[in-house]
Amino acid sequence: MSLVLLCREKDFKEFGHAKVFSELLGDLKELEENGIVTSDTTVVKGTLYCIAGDNLGLHCIGGFTENFSSLYFCRYCLITRSEFQGDDPNLCGPERTIKKYKSAIDRLQTEDTSEGVKFKSVFNSLNYFHVCHPGLPPCLGHDIFEGMYFIKTKKWFTYSTLNRRINQFKYFASDASTKPCAVKHLAKKLSGQAIQNWNFLRLLPLIIGDRVKDTADDVWMLILQLKDTVDMVCAQKISVPQIAFLDILIQEYLESRKALFPNAKLKPKHHYLRHYPALILKFGPLIRVWTMRFESKHSYFKTCARNLKNFKNICFTL
Repeated sequence: MSLVLLCREKDFKEFGHAKVFSELLGDLKELEENGIVTSDTTVVKGTLYCIAGDNLGLHCIGGFTENFSSLYFCRYCLITRSEFQGDDPNLCGPERTIKKYKSAIDRLQTEDTSEGVKFKSVFNSLNYFHVCHPGLPPCLGHDIFEGMYFIKTKKWFTYSTLNRRINQFKYFASDASTKPCAVKHLAKKLSGQAIQNWNFLRLLPLIIGDRVKDTADDVWMLILQLKDTVDMVCAQKISVPQIAFLDILIQEYLESRKALFPNAKLKPKHHYLRHYPALILKFGPLIRVWTMRFESKHSYFKTCARNLKNFKNICFTL
């Protein structure tokens, strides 16, 4: 894993995407057309497979609207917000295709946005890549572990009991360095990093399962549904029959959540789950394209920036 390019967010507004990514796109086109010559004179060609990032970053690169409360908020289908907030939580719109993307771009001559598209992505100029191929996979860390937990008060145990058990639980291997954070009183969501929240959900039945007074309770069953879904979504290997089963799990989870919490509106991240089975068929296990590994690598540069204490031209410095 190597650093290719660094830029500031404001550079996109000041110089535009074409200018910021010009050198990178030039190298990628050279790799597509001419390739590189190895030591044994073999010519190896390549291209861009996908772009990993969080939802905001991918919508920015893909030319989609960055306002997730807008009419069209999904980069995979053309579902509208009113349809999404309707009675069927599993509803998906027509699939976004290269042809539909091009049609939306053509309409931008008279409109500011068209079906959630604001501008043409510069990466579509590559020969074998398009953002609607699809080329923008979801990030599990941002979709699931940083925005999908819902805590319901049942008074089966206290916060003190839960936090004591989290602290005293015997963690093994990598779990010991990424154990869950304490759950704060009246917190609306879990604190901690994505990997810590993943461990919280994965180990929760072992941590407090004996304190569950009604194992058939609807909310407890919903938590187990989410756990089973996440276990399959985060699997390093998954078969085609398992993907079909995952599709059923996701539908059942969304239906149960909407029935149990009718006043808690579903978020766009919930809708993205509906596309996971099809995206796994396209990209393979989604755990291999999540951004957490890149963020771990980026921590080195963050450390360098803090130690150098020079932020006048931080991109050039790093």
